[in-house]
Amino acid sequence: MSDAKKPRFMFSAKAVESAMTDDFLPIENGGFLITQMGSATGMAPGRVAEFDGSMHFVADHFGTVSLFEEWPSTPPLDGFNPHGISARPELNLMMTSDFLLPSSTLMPSMAPVLRGSVRIWNYKERKITRTVDLFSPDGTPAQGTMDVKMLPKDRHGYGYTSGMFDGHIYLVDPESNRGSVVFDLATVKPHVDTPVPGGMGQIMATPKSGDRLIVGTFMAGQVVMLDTTDRFNLKQVSVVSFGANAGPHNIVLNEDDSRLVVTDYFLNEDEEGIIHFEGDHKVHVLKVAHDTLTEDKRFQLDFNTAFKTGPARPHGIAMK
Repeated sequence: MSDAKKPRFMFSAKAVESAMTDDFLPIENGGFLITQMGSATGMAPGRVAEFDGSMHFVADHFGTVSLFEEWPSTPPLDGFNPHGISARPELNLMMTSDFLLPSSTLMPSMAPVLRGSVRIWNYKERKITRTVDLFSPDGTPAQGTMDVKMLPKDRHGYGYTSGMFDGHIYLVDPESNRGSVVFDLATVKPHVDTPVPGGMGQIMATPKSGDRLIVGTFMAGQVVMLDTTDRFNLKQVSVVSFGANAGPHNIVLNEDDSRLVVTDYFLNEDEEGIIHFEGDHKVHVLKVAHDTLTEDKRFQLDFNTAFKTGPARPHGIAMK
């Protein structure tokens, strides 16, 4: 990416024990920890793969040569399908959130097998130390905890995750090994009626101030900023609405937290699967202040018309 407008392909790599690559967490040595939501066959358990920043090849305990280490060495067998990842290295803590069983989204499945748990890790040793199972206020398990974000500067190491199909945001306490419902996305104003409660919460972002949480809602077509000063009672402070079913899924803050890039597309498996969450394929930029989100109307990018080769689906984001 030395020339941002002319990226140069270097190589590709494939993990051995796992597949279904999702989230990338940059680490100190220039490498990445990467959530692999499924096993090599799309089942469970998944893994967290580690990409060496020096691009060194490593060998696993079977002697197989790969670019990746895969963690943990003995993964749990209770539905370990990690999607979101977040870490506080200074506290020696990491969290991953289990989302769903990848193979259950493919034909001829009738419904996805959803997960509702967050794993607490010893960051340095790359070991899972605890599992936090999450429950809605009515006692039913959380449904589809896609992302997790640890709150910067919080001395307890608190993190937040969102139940995509139940509409709640949960606080995860690594000290007490407990989760608590702290916000209901169905209460966001202006309210948008959606088939899934809360409008289907998506990827989250946490500014470095340590007292704000930002989350997109796919079906409601909104990006919401929440005040986390009271960690157990979040409050809405701002919202940007793109229109129902616009599909904001992935959101990424720039380095100084002044701008937020939003992509409107989650996943459409076409005829191969049962997930068809298309969105409108637009990319937005929001101006971010401590208490406000506002759309930068100067930025107009529509992946339906941006490329001569035809419509494309904007999913992941990286910024230089």
